[in-house]
Amino acid sequence: MASNRVWMIDTSVFLNILNVPGRNQDRERVLAQYERRIENEDTFILPFTTVLETGNHIAQIKDRSGSGSRRKQCAERFLIAVRASMDGSAPWTPMDFPTAPELSRYLDLHLFEYDAEAGRGFGDYLILRQTDDYRRKTPGLETKIWSLDGHLGGS
Repeated sequence: MASNRVWMIDTSVFLNILNVPGRNQDRERVLAQYERRIENEDTFILPFTTVLETGNHIAQIKDRSGSGSRRKQCAERFLIAVRASMDGSAPWTPMDFPTAPELSRYLDLHLFEYDAEAGRGFGDYLILRQTDDYRRKTPGLETKIWSLDGHLGGS
């Protein structure tokens, strides 16, 4: 029986799934949770913000050789994972970047000021707002943010 649980994948989790050097300290725990959630037939959504932030972290990987090969290998895994989400072969579905009207509405809420004051970035703010929108559109589903960051986890 399919689960009614939906997980918005945060950057902190996606970095571990992709095994990004320097950002994969919780990989074993994340993969164990991931397997359990797949067995439960949970649904996964990959927000565009997560894709964008993950790509930025990959570009910042320290590569002592100076060749950039660690970044390139990781970028290749990233591209495969993102493409798989778009063609339906990954266990997660991509979420579009907010449209101009959605982004305008999020800005008009005047909530980012409080998130910034608390140290949360705009990417986290967008994931929170899009998760709220998704919950309103799908009231029969339990929608959570899967994050290793305390300010997003359990949202």
